[in-house]
Amino acid sequence: IKYKQILDKYFNLMLNCNISSDTHEIKCDKKATFFINKLFNKYADDDTLIICSEDEHTSVRDNLKNCKNVLTLNYIDDICNLKIGNIIQKAKLYKKVFVYMIGTHISTGRIVPQMFFIRLKEALIKNNIQHIMVLDDVHGMFLVPRDYSIFDYIVFTAHALIKDFDEGMLVCKKEDTIEGNKGYNWLEEYYKSLQVILKRQEKLRLFNTIMTEYF
Repeated sequence: IKYKQILDKYFNLMLNCNISSDTHEIKCDKKATFFINKLFNKYADDDTLIICSEDEHTSVRDNLKNCKNVLTLNYIDDICNLKIGNIIQKAKLYKKVFVYMIGTHISTGRIVPQMFFIRLKEALIKNNIQHIMVLDDVHGMFLVPRDYSIFDYIVFTAHALIKDFDEGMLVCKKEDTIEGNKGYNWLEEYYKSLQVILKRQEKLRLFNTIMTEYF
């Protein structure tokens, strides 16, 4: 009961997420890297095309080194210009597709448009291509509105917003087989700290503008 209650609190914080504790759950581990490794181990094999961007986290790039078939997308040329046709042409050459892509990039603040993910998902379904879609929303969750319902997994790490709070989170569909801790106490502890930050999120949103003007 406590686990379901804390799930509802989290999903209420996720802007426009379009998911709830009726359909999804949150699993925890000591680091988000553990979940990233588990996802690649489960879904990335030699018969799979891995689709990612040029802006992925170090842990993702380390996994990509071990992948045989990788399609790396450029933010401007491929993602913003919605070049879905090019992606589908290459995807048709493989049995499966594993999309692992960052939602918000920490260094540049660039946000992948939701429309890109929507169009890609629609095209994969239309062409009967077996696929898994993972959103790395470490730097967007709770701050950037995002419909999570089209993704199979959403990855988050606690220290992105709360310094030195080491905890990885994986949002996934109920009864998913990726191993993780469902301890409500982990989630409750982070939720308390999160309230302190999110009450001041208008200052977070102003930070980039103020620094740009100053320098």
